[in-house]
Amino acid sequence: MTKVYENLTISFDHIFILVLYLFPNDTIEKNHFKRLIYLIIKDILNSELFFTKEISFALLDLISYEKHEAFDEIVEIAIKDNILKEDDIHYSINKENLMKTFTHDTIRLKNILRVLLSEILLIKEAQNLVNNYLNQDIIQINETLYNFLKNEEQKEYENAYNKYWHYSGIKGKDIGTPYVLEANSDICVIALHGFSSAPKEVEKIALYLNAANFNVYAPRIKGHGTVPEDLRTTTWQDWYESLSRAITIATLKYKKIYLLGFSTGGLLALLSGKKNYKEFKGLICINAALNLNDIRIKTLIPAVTFWNDLVNAFDSKEYAKEYIDNIAQNPDINYDKHYIDSITQLSKLMAKTKKNLKKAKTPIYIIQSSDDPIVNPSSAYEIYDAIQDENKKLEIIESALHVIITQENEKLFKGIRDFIENNK
Repeated sequence: MTKVYENLTISFDHIFILVLYLFPNDTIEKNHFKRLIYLIIKDILNSELFFTKEISFALLDLISYEKHEAFDEIVEIAIKDNILKEDDIHYSINKENLMKTFTHDTIRLKNILRVLLSEILLIKEAQNLVNNYLNQDIIQINETLYNFLKNEEQKEYENAYNKYWHYSGIKGKDIGTPYVLEANSDICVIALHGFSSAPKEVEKIALYLNAANFNVYAPRIKGHGTVPEDLRTTTWQDWYESLSRAITIATLKYKKIYLLGFSTGGLLALLSGKKNYKEFKGLICINAALNLNDIRIKTLIPAVTFWNDLVNAFDSKEYAKEYIDNIAQNPDINYDKHYIDSITQLSKLMAKTKKNLKKAKTPIYIIQSSDDPIVNPSSAYEIYDAIQDENKKLEIIESALHVIITQENEKLFKGIRDFIENNK
């Protein structure tokens, strides 16, 4: 039997139950539990141990305040078997119930978690990995996870930049680099840039808010800040994951989090409004791209798609169009073309955000240019009507520009600062 288990393929459930068994106390804080599992699985993925392909599925969801199917399912089993009890913050662990044994014929039905524990306890390397993290306290685990995620974010950008450095028109390295502006404060504003743009786009508002003694974190949305071909290979789910990681990073360091999203960044911020974490204090949307005015996207993209379908039907792919040119307001930051694939992902994000608007229950400040050439002002009113919080404000800025955050605009910036001050 030992030989059989020596070649065990480790699953998510194995790590879940091993952490519970080896944890030295009889209560464990929920977020701490999830972070332990996340770090251990990340180590397993880089080890020589055998593991199931599902072990890493949606793993970031586990620590980024989203539903995680595998975790939720095994917690339900543990509660049903009286191995776990929960309150809002903690799980209580009943190891006596965990260790109950039954006859060989019934054990798998009556205590599946005990079976999983018996299997994983024969894998000494797995126990060593778990004990390595259990020897660290909550502060150390949070610091380890913070450094891991920050390094992952930077490495992701470095890898993308190295992949596309020889492409014509690649942006300067400083354009796409994520950054943090530190202040003597427990407040952090996550400033999220728009579609086909980069962290450099939010620099003026970031500097202004930092001067007002707020920490400001400008993450990079995956696919941005390099070349259009990089964006072409990503999905809206990749973009959302970039924000989810940023939110997790911020909550590991700061007590109060505000999301400031411009254009497509506003959509991502709105979509993340369903996340439930105690640090979340408010949301600022600037020209959130819920409904578009841009004639290129509203009419040209469907026409191009129709054309491509037509030529592909006649096996004439050399005539197909892959992108449309973009005359950017800030060409040093924004891409000079939009791939059809990227616009398709943007459309999916718009639809997903519309569907989930009512799930965002948070104080919100909605800002919209009166004559925005890209985003239809109806977007702002639709967002305002849908948000389920009494503390909401809508402001129309007299402007014919879409990218209003790259301009010096004291009124705009002060309104954002006041919203944060009044809600902190």
